[in-house]
Amino acid sequence: MNAVTPHVVLVHGAWHGGWSWGSTPDDLRARGLTVSVIDQLPSTAGGAPAGLKDDAKALREHIAAEKGPVVVVAHSYGGMVASELAGEPSIAAVVYLAAFLPVEGETLAELMGGQLPPWVLVDETGTFTHLDPSVSREFVAVDAASPEQVDEHVSRMVPHAVRAFLEPSSTAGWGSTPVTYVVAERDQVIPPEAQHAMAGRAGASTTVADATHLGIQSQSAEAVEIIAAVAAAVRPR
Repeated sequence: MNAVTPHVVLVHGAWHGGWSWGSTPDDLRARGLTVSVIDQLPSTAGGAPAGLKDDAKALREHIAAEKGPVVVVAHSYGGMVASELAGEPSIAAVVYLAAFLPVEGETLAELMGGQLPPWVLVDETGTFTHLDPSVSREFVAVDAASPEQVDEHVSRMVPHAVRAFLEPSSTAGWGSTPVTYVVAERDQVIPPEAQHAMAGRAGASTTVADATHLGIQSQSAEAVEIIAAVAAAVRPR
């Protein structure tokens, strides 16, 4: 059967927004793909605190507006959200970029070691989290071209609702849907061995990229090539 051209949907991670994909959307478009970006998941949008289920609802509605098959590409916490949609008939393939890949019943906090790491700070109301400023700057600086770029990135980061860390996944598993996991070899947030473990138990096709946790999302030619290859392999159902 001839390949079809799927639509690619990019799902950002914690404390970020659609802006954090950097050049990746345009790099994919340059390869002939149509691409849309989740601008802001509800759990990172402020206001009333939202959780994993709210984020999954937003992603589901976004995908429903697209025509034809979809390839979902998720980074970091975005993997929790994408996993909630396992079994959706319009999703032809899914790519996890240094992302959390849960099994049913797992929470993000559990995948982070059973509790929030010390660099994840909870506000006085117990409602929202944010990153320790010195740690966030350290994570960003690895890939930034200048101190000014670090300043800009950190200034755009937003609080992330505690609920998103505590709601258990209801994923049913991807079944026959192709799953690709790209491990960030120089990840400072999710240890590469943990990424390999999540990918292995899910039966994902696993590739290793020479990238950091944020770099694999926004400036990794390897990740772009893998996403493009996954999209090119999609066949009509």
